[in-house]
Amino acid sequence: MKILALDYGEASLGIALSDVEGLLARGAGNLRFPKGKTAEAVRHVRQVVKNENVRLVVLGLPLNMNGSRGRQAEETERFKEELEQALDVPVILEDERLTTVYAKRRMVESERSRKKRRGLLDEEAAVVLLQAYLDKTRKGDE
Repeated sequence: MKILALDYGEASLGIALSDVEGLLARGAGNLRFPKGKTAEAVRHVRQVVKNENVRLVVLGLPLNMNGSRGRQAEETERFKEELEQALDVPVILEDERLTTVYAKRRMVESERSRKKRRGLLDEEAAVVLLQAYLDKTRKGDE
């Protein structure tokens, strides 16, 4: 079963897909959209779900370090509602604290240039989120 992970931001969406076995995450793009205009992002996600035969969407929830929900978490929850209305697959929220930090570290370690890293950060954060989810569910923590 393929799983799609999304790193949602105010004007961008990092996208990652699992393999069919649910073992490995890979980047699947980064979508930019006008701030606050999520309709384009929802359409894009719906197309990816259809084209890739996705059975579950994991949406990163940006909690504060103390576990509380801030403005961006509330925006993400609204985006989740939009996705649920547009998709025929479950959408779950997954804690994404520190995924961007790990994504930046992975990209620096891969020796990508700053210019390339800037354009791929959201996608790489989605990969980190999805791989953590896959590892957790494979171990039975979910």
